[in-house]
Amino acid sequence: MTRILSIIFITLALLLPSFSVAGSSETGAKHLPTHQVTAFSDKIQTDLAARGARVVIVGRIGRNPNSLPQDVNYTHVAYWVYSQITRSDGGTGRGYRVYNLYQRADNGNRSDLI
Repeated sequence: MTRILSIIFITLALLLPSFSVAGSSETGAKHLPTHQVTAFSDKIQTDLAARGARVVIVGRIGRNPNSLPQDVNYTHVAYWVYSQITRSDGGTGRGYRVYNLYQRADNGNRSDLI
């Protein structure tokens, strides 16, 4: 399981710098079409579910890695929990509910799980 999670983290670290539109972006500009981001996310979720992952910590880089302070590897972190979800069409099913960790604007040393 550790190997699987390591592969996922490495994949996300390598591929997601250009996917900052999926979460937040300083400029708010889209870097990739929504359908590409959605397809990539769906592929990861399908793979995780097939492997039986129930809780996953996902980290990604939302900007140029060279601009990060030393020893900082990710700009965004979230927990994905496999659970009952409500789809955009109102139907229900099983999937990953995402809980993002957001840094507080008034205190950069504190974050909230949302």
